Amino acid sequence: MNNLFIIILFVVVTIIYVQFLFINKKMTKYEIIQANNPDKDSFENLLKKKQVSVFTNILKTTNIDINSSNTEELKNTFYEHFKYYHIPLTFTYKFKLENEAKDSYKPIIRVTSYRFINVIVKGTKKIVIFNTQQEPNLYITNGISSLDFWNVDKQAYPKYLNLKYIEIILKENNMIYIPFGWWYSEYNLEDTVSISSFSESVFSFCLKNNI
Repeated sequence: MNNLFIIILFVVVTIIYVQFLFINKKMTKYEIIQANNPDKDSFENLLKKKQVSVFTNILKTTNIDINSSNTEELKNTFYEHFKYYHIPLTFTYKFKLENEAKDSYKPIIRVTSYRFINVIVKGTKKIVIFNTQQEPNLYITNGISSLDFWNVDKQAYPKYLNLKYIEIILKENNMIYIPFGWWYSEYNLEDTVSISSFSESVFSFCLKNNI
C-alpha cells in the first residue's frame, strides 16, 4: 500500500513539474503562425508552440448577426461561441466585447492571462507586439510601461529606438493569439468592434509565474 502511494505521488509530482516547466517556458521567436479557421485539435496544437498566431475567417461559419441592436443578446451569443477557444481544463474565463473609435489606442499592456485571444468583429486595427526580451526598452515600473508607442517622445524615451517588435494589421473575422508574458499595444484604424477572451486552465492558474 505504501509503495502504491509513493508511485501515485511520484506520478502526480512529475505531471505538475512538467506542466510548470511548459507553462513558464519563454518563447521569443518573432515568427507568426497563420491558419484559416482551424478545427479544435489543430488550433490547440498551434497554440502549444507559444508563438504569435493569426487566424482568419473565424466568424464566417457562424450565424451571429453583428449588426443586431440587442447588445446584451449579441454579447451572450459571442460569449457562448468563444468557449470553443478556451484552454483545455478551463478554470477561469473572462470575456470582453468592446466598441472602439477610429484613431483610439491602448497603452502597452502585458499579457497576464495564460490564453489571450483578440478577435475583430468589425473594423480594422493595428497591433504591435513585443517579446519579453524587449522589457528593458519598454520603461516598465511596477508592471506598467510608461512608453506611449503611438506618440513617443524620443528624447525622453531614447531606448524606444532599440525596440524590436512585430506589427500586424487585423481585419474583420481575424483573430490573434499573443503568448503569456508578451507585451502589445493596439491602434484602431477604423471604428472597431472587438472581442477579448482570457482563459486559464487548472494548471496555468496555479503554476504560472506572473513576474
